[in-house]
Amino acid sequence: MLSNIDTVTGIVPTIAAEEVMPRFRNLADHDVAEKKHPSDLVTTADIEAERRFVAALGDLVPDSTVIGEEGADANPGLFRALDGEAPVWLVDPVLMAPSTSPAARPASPWSWPSAWAARRGRDGFSTR
Repeated sequence: MLSNIDTVTGIVPTIAAEEVMPRFRNLADHDVAEKKHPSDLVTTADIEAERRFVAALGDLVPDSTVIGEEGADANPGLFRALDGEAPVWLVDPVLMAPSTSPAARPASPWSWPSAWAARRGRDGFSTR
């Protein structure tokens, strides 16, 4: 898995450029939804970037699991993959500060997708 670091470091900025940055400070009301409570927000950028990460990283390492915030929220059982031997990707498509405005616009242009690779008993790497 770690031999693919160049591919992964290419995936992250591609997804950022195509899914996150076009929406930066450019979200319409329909691009923002509440999850469990009013301060727990999800945006179209979160959903679409995570969807792309799941597809790209899953294709890159077919026996791996990709765990992102939205997927784990919908299916907490994904975390069981961390107990297994197969590689696990942990992704955070849009890092947002806790003080994000009610309109869910990222507080700064430093809101950038991140992906981490993990394998039981082995070091991983981060693209952030």
